[in-house]
Amino acid sequence: MDKRKRVIALCVLLVVMVTALVWYHLPIKIAESMELYCSDPAGGSLDAEFDLSISRSLFAQDKIDGTIHAGDREYVVWTWQKYGFFESMQRKFLGQMNIPAFVNPDNFGQGVELLMSDVLWVPIIQFGSGYDIENVSLLFTSDDYVDGLWSNYTVT
Repeated sequence: MDKRKRVIALCVLLVVMVTALVWYHLPIKIAESMELYCSDPAGGSLDAEFDLSISRSLFAQDKIDGTIHAGDREYVVWTWQKYGFFESMQRKFLGQMNIPAFVNPDNFGQGVELLMSDVLWVPIIQFGSGYDIENVSLLFTSDDYVDGLWSNYTVT
C-alpha cells in the first residue's frame, strides 16, 4: 500500500509539473489603447493601440509579437534581434525582452527602401502587474511623424 501511494503522489506531481510547464509557455495577450506624446512639443499627441502577445520560454528571453496601430497606420512585427543561447539566457535573467522592429505591412514587396522608410522602433516598454503597459516609448522613421520620442508620459 505504501508503494502505491508513492506512485500516485509521483503521478500527481508529474501532472502538475507538465501543466505548469504548458501554462508557462502559453502567450500572454495584451490589448491596450493610450495617448502618446512627442518629446518635441510641436509633435502634439497621437492615439496608439497595442495588440501584443508575449511568448515566454524557459531558456530564452520573453519575445513580443503582434501589431501596433499608431494614428491611422498599422505596424506588424518584421524581425527580431538574433541572440545566441548563452546571451539569450543572460538577457532572460536580466529581465530583458526581445522587442522586434515593426513595419507598415502596406510596404511589403515594394522594395527595401520603402520598407525601411516606415519602421516603428520600441526602445522602451515596461509592464506592470498583470502585464499592463505602464511605460512605452516609440520611434518612427517615417517623415509623416515629428522626429522625437513618442511616450505615454510627458517630461516636464
